[in-house]
Amino acid sequence: MIIASKKQTRKEWRDMDSTTRKHITIPLIYASTPEKLKKRFPKLKSLKLKGKPRAAKCGFIPENWGGYASPWIRMIQNYDNCLNSLHFKRMIVSDHDLSILAERGKSLFSLVLDNCSGFTTKGLEDICRSCT
Repeated sequence: MIIASKKQTRKEWRDMDSTTRKHITIPLIYASTPEKLKKRFPKLKSLKLKGKPRAAKCGFIPENWGGYASPWIRMIQNYDNCLNSLHFKRMIVSDHDLSILAERGKSLFSLVLDNCSGFTTKGLEDICRSCT
């Protein structure tokens, strides 16, 4: 009988988690990087990102504090077509970001912009024209 070391067992579980997990929620986007997410979870179907803390809703945090979606959207642009559901919460999403997402076309089934700012109707128009 072969007894695997704890380190080897953890690595096997981590690898299994990496290939089978389909949904990730990142409660604060500054806790990780887009590159780490893509490397660890290459087959995601759904991603939820939260930018600013809840205090931003009450006006306690300045508008330009951070929470930019651009670095994450650049990573999503290069992601496989398996990623088809996105949820951004309290983030700054520009029209350019939405046009990048619109390029994904039919592979993007769900886009939620929850308490987000920074975009106009032109960005939403790009999404509506090219996504299902």
